[in-house]
Amino acid sequence: MKIFFLILFIIFSSFIYADQNKLLKEYRLLYIDLSNIETWGYKSFFNPQYNRATENINTSQGSLMFTGVNTDFAIHGEGFFRIRLENDKIGYTRAGNFIINCNGDLVTIQGYFLYDNINFHEGFLPETLKVTGDGIVTVTIATIIEGRNIFSKKETGRLLTYYIPPGLLIHYKGSIYLINDHYEFNVRIAANNRILQGALEMSNFSLLAVILRMYYILSVVDENMISNRDLRKKLLRIKINRLANHNYLLESALFMLNNRIEDIIRILDKKIKTGILGQRNIFSGSHFIFPDIIYHNYLNRRLDFLRHILPYLRYDY
Repeated sequence: MKIFFLILFIIFSSFIYADQNKLLKEYRLLYIDLSNIETWGYKSFFNPQYNRATENINTSQGSLMFTGVNTDFAIHGEGFFRIRLENDKIGYTRAGNFIINCNGDLVTIQGYFLYDNINFHEGFLPETLKVTGDGIVTVTIATIIEGRNIFSKKETGRLLTYYIPPGLLIHYKGSIYLINDHYEFNVRIAANNRILQGALEMSNFSLLAVILRMYYILSVVDENMISNRDLRKKLLRIKINRLANHNYLLESALFMLNNRIEDIIRILDKKIKTGILGQRNIFSGSHFIFPDIIYHNYLNRRLDFLRHILPYLRYDY
């Protein structure tokens, strides 16, 4: 009989350990989410449908924000920009905060080239860069002929996006993803989307929901399995209280932003046609000041406390 109870105890303990280990893995994923709250185009591990994080990337649409920068592009709908990474790897990203390098190539902010490279010829005027909803890229080129400036509009390529099934994506870093090597998939050009010039897509998860889930995990996991558990809980509790005090402002602002997508598309189209989008300096990467950047500054102030506590929430087990 004692042996029987011992076996039951071992089996029961193994189930508890497996569940706790699963929660620790989820905590790691939630920490990655939390670290990328301000990463453009980031796709979360957290799935609001199940109220937890899993290895399957949540590819739902993030909120859009005006920047007024004509080398900033947001994808409305499905698809990813395809880029060339280190060691000949192919990456996929929704972060469209591109710049034009000194050789005239359109590259990511980290310097990665687009898989379908777009290069602007000598003499192009950066402020004339236009990209249509289906990705057609045009610029105006100035040439001097017999002492006169001759301006001509030229199509320089297409900013393509590619459809990847969510279950095939694995996180690489920041807002960059790879296709899982264990699957074979013929990448195809995305059809159900639109490129929005002068806007960027924000990370697609709720800050409050992720923090609440992290707090829950710290509350139920064995204190011997994670260091500084009580300190982490205290810091998260403070953050939850701070969010709760201002939650209406934050959530209502994001709600309005999310539900203005069609308005954003219409306004951006007008700005592109009238040529009043700002531009990023192709060498320094500095931004043209646009009124809607005030909203981004508001978010920055709201997240200052989060930046300070992140080191203490880091997984170290």
